[in-house]
Amino acid sequence: GDRIHELSAQLRTEVSTENQVSAKKLALGDSTPVSSVIKYRALFGIGADENLLLRTTCSMRKEMNAVKDQNLAFGEMFIFEQHLCFDWKVFGFHRQLAVPFTDGLAV
Repeated sequence: GDRIHELSAQLRTEVSTENQVSAKKLALGDSTPVSSVIKYRALFGIGADENLLLRTTCSMRKEMNAVKDQNLAFGEMFIFEQHLCFDWKVFGFHRQLAVPFTDGLAV
């Protein structure tokens, strides 16, 4: 819990800093610096062999046992080669969710 929150805070700081400084880019044409991709993998527990395909803002609504959460969560979505990941803010705290594509039923 505390470690994830700490990593999340570090990522937010470093992303704003890296937007001002030119960094090494991914070969995929994505503008996300490689150093950030490494940190995103660590944040979500993704293996080093998975490439980040897309990072974008999103909103999501969780559903458990066919019951949708009433609150809409806003944050970022990360699409890796084998995982769909979310980083969203709840009551001032960042939460993360990594879903393997093999577990996903619908997007």
